[in-house]
Amino acid sequence: MMKKLILISALLFSFNGWANDEYNQCLEMAETTKETILVPADWDLIERSINREERGLDEEANAFAATAPASGGSGSQYWTRKLKAKEYKQKRLVEIQAKRNQLEYDKQADFEKVAKSKREATKLYVEIMKICSDLK
Repeated sequence: MMKKLILISALLFSFNGWANDEYNQCLEMAETTKETILVPADWDLIERSINREERGLDEEANAFAATAPASGGSGSQYWTRKLKAKEYKQKRLVEIQAKRNQLEYDKQADFEKVAKSKREATKLYVEIMKICSDLK
């Protein structure tokens, strides 16, 4: 009888150890799911690029105007090129503003995806924790 009692005790302890290992693995998996979320893109890098493009716009417009054909005397060529530079700059400012608008739209969409992934990760974490509690 004593041998059976010792055998049953040893068996229970071994199952308890197995359950603890499974429980600990389950907890590790749950912690991993909390960390598996999307990370927002580096929008500052894109914004700095657009700002750099805008800062160099005067030089770009002057370079464009310098290559534009202009007839007449030097005074007439000066005003023609100045007008072409202004037109070019206005056109490019519209393009740059469109890039800024697209950037804001993309940022918002990205932040919504990140928020959704956080919600999904939290939901999965809770579900795994329920499973882990069943193992205990």
